[in-house]
Amino acid sequence: MKQKIGDSTSLDSLGKLLLRMDENEKARKCYERMIDEALLMVADARLGLGWAHLRCNNCDESLKQFEEVLQIREYVLGEDHSNIGETYCFIGEVHLENEDYEQALIDLHKAIKIQEKTLSSNSLDLPATYDSTENAYTLMKKYDLALEYYEKTLKILYSKALEYYQKSLEISRKTLPPRYQNIIEIEIAIRQIESKMKHSSNIQSINILQNIHSLFYKNYILLFHVRFNCLIDLE
Repeated sequence: MKQKIGDSTSLDSLGKLLLRMDENEKARKCYERMIDEALLMVADARLGLGWAHLRCNNCDESLKQFEEVLQIREYVLGEDHSNIGETYCFIGEVHLENEDYEQALIDLHKAIKIQEKTLSSNSLDLPATYDSTENAYTLMKKYDLALEYYEKTLKILYSKALEYYQKSLEISRKTLPPRYQNIIEIEIAIRQIESKMKHSSNIQSINILQNIHSLFYKNYILLFHVRFNCLIDLE
């Protein structure tokens, strides 16, 4: 009904109108939705506050804010929503920062369980959570488990890279000459990614993981900061 009246109509105005029309059940649902939306806005504010505290190295306060976010989101969205998985991942990140690796893994595995069921194949949230899990296992020197999650991360990222290169190649072939340098470079990149995808499961040496871990973790932290900054820019 809100769409019929107009998108600019607030839920409060709509609720009052429904009450005047004696549509009390619809008014009740309208105000319940209004409360849910308000609660989710509070959760978003606490999420931002949690990240701010984390960047200021106030891990305890950051954890408190993320746990409040979790409580609100579970109340409004239920326990199996993708945003619940995201929140568990953020909580796990704080525990990683506090060097509480066992608790970090508990929260990260909760995140993975939800995200594997709810996220689409083109989401980058799941590989980010896999990478956090890989990081925790590496810091605990459980390299066999770390390698398992590192390979899961690579598999998705290679797949996404291949998808983007293929789209780029399709556009370039429509707009550029056949032997244009950009097309040749994209074709080479696609072959390289396909080769890496084919052989990534054959990685044998744990030393590879130890050597690349520091660089990969820095890229991961950058990824989360970029994702959060993008959320800020969209507001």
